[in-house]
Amino acid sequence: MTCGLTVILDTVCLYLGGTEDMFIIFIHGKESDPKNSSKAQEIQDRFPESIVAVPDYRPKERSFEEIDEFFENYFGRIPFLHNKVLYIIGSSLGGYWALKWASQLNASGCILLNPSLNYYGEPPARGPSLPVTLLVCKDDTVVDPKFAVEFLTGNAKVVLFETGGHRMENTEEMLVEIEKAISS
Repeated sequence: MTCGLTVILDTVCLYLGGTEDMFIIFIHGKESDPKNSSKAQEIQDRFPESIVAVPDYRPKERSFEEIDEFFENYFGRIPFLHNKVLYIIGSSLGGYWALKWASQLNASGCILLNPSLNYYGEPPARGPSLPVTLLVCKDDTVVDPKFAVEFLTGNAKVVLFETGGHRMENTEEMLVEIEKAISS
């Protein structure tokens, strides 16, 4: 049975699922937030038996160091996280943080949606055994997809969409690829 309840706790917005066998953390982009993230809701709708957490890391208000400290505290406050199947999904700037923390937490996988991996200059270090799926739209006019594709080619499953733009308006195609990454 699925619970459609949304709970907002200080720095995280949780969409509670049913069985809780899988934990998905969705890290939104710079211009988004947990309350208005359509991608987070679409992911929860696609995986109703999972818990989907959306941290409110406020990237427009915080420096790199403050965001890094936020995530260190955030992941430290979820003690049961290490006993779950964990996927971290990041969109745009959230892709930078998703790759960084999925590597550090030894997550089951990391899914990047039009990620801005060079926003802070250098991309984050990637764990060698971390399964990564990169989804990019060739017509993204906000983040140049070439950097992420070049950086991850040979180390990730790369899926290129002709259209969809930065916001990945090709929702169904995106969700199908996320499903494939999680079920593989």
